[in-house]
Amino acid sequence: MKIFRRQAGQSSVAILLFIVLCSLVGGGIYMLDRMELIDAEIMFYGLIEDIPIIRDFLIPDPITEQERREEQLRRREASIEQRLAELEQRRQVLEEERTELQDRQEAVSALEEEMEERERALAQRQERFETDEDRAVYLADLYQGMPPAEAAARLEEVEEDTVLIAVIQEMEQMNASVILSEMDPERVAVVTRKLANFP
Repeated sequence: MKIFRRQAGQSSVAILLFIVLCSLVGGGIYMLDRMELIDAEIMFYGLIEDIPIIRDFLIPDPITEQERREEQLRRREASIEQRLAELEQRRQVLEEERTELQDRQEAVSALEEEMEERERALAQRQERFETDEDRAVYLADLYQGMPPAEAAARLEEVEEDTVLIAVIQEMEQMNASVILSEMDPERVAVVTRKLANFP
């Protein structure tokens, strides 16, 4: 009885191993066929054509070698067309990315030019204001070009009396008197006292 059980167990293991081996071989052939490394159909038909009974059941309409080759060529052409379509799609994506990159580079170049222009303008302003006297002359010209009331309002916002006095001294007397008449009388009195003692 033990011998029978042992033999039955060994037979079950052998059958199981055979099924696993067949599954692995079949799966491997299937994967190779899907990757188009082999043509499993041609291989399969080549093996079973020699067995008459199986051939009659599995291949009711046997195909010729020519038809097999044509089918294989059709599959390869379809695969090549699919790959060409994928390559064309990738090319279009790369072209779009290249265009976007070019646009970004142009935008960066435009920003760099704008920054350089601002730096040049800043350098020109700095050259114009090399000394306090130059700044005072520039501000005096600026305020004299404004309406007196507006110039007075702006000058009242200047907190440092020395700056205000320097600007007034650079103005023409007529313009300075008109602008001072529009300013707060108390502030004008303070500035006038300091102006009298200003070197």
